[in-house]
Amino acid sequence: MANLVRISILTVVLLTASPAAATDGYVEGGIGFIELAHLRAGVYLTPRVSLELYGGNVLFNWLAGLGGTVYLLGDAGEGRPPRHSLMLNASVTVNPTLFPPRVTSGAETVGAAFLFNIGYALTAPSGFLFRVYSGGVVLVEEFVPPPGPNFIALGAGYRF
Repeated sequence: MANLVRISILTVVLLTASPAAATDGYVEGGIGFIELAHLRAGVYLTPRVSLELYGGNVLFNWLAGLGGTVYLLGDAGEGRPPRHSLMLNASVTVNPTLFPPRVTSGAETVGAAFLFNIGYALTAPSGFLFRVYSGGVVLVEEFVPPPGPNFIALGAGYRF
């Protein structure tokens, strides 16, 4: 929990450090399976591309990392992401609770993982965000891509 708080504080610092980022950012939280809970905070680099910090609990392991989202299809307004879009997302994560920090754990604890997904994103003019997506989690220790989607998640948040 302390690591999630640290990630949240870092997110606030990064989002308020630049006036441009502060007006084009978002926060999103959600639940799913096998990803039990997640929090994302990001900035829009363009109306169709965003960069984000990720924190979540996957397979009962806390993971934190950096990711990106591309919003395909749908009309992007002037400086705004599409209201309805097909979303592609990928994140590279590590387990901040491992000491010393490392990519592999050698046990049932997840050391690091790649998360990738595809889904639907709603970005309302009021700022409300809703996402539903499915994808895969590839553990670095095994580095064997799953044969198909192995998680689904729902998220809601706010664009500012």
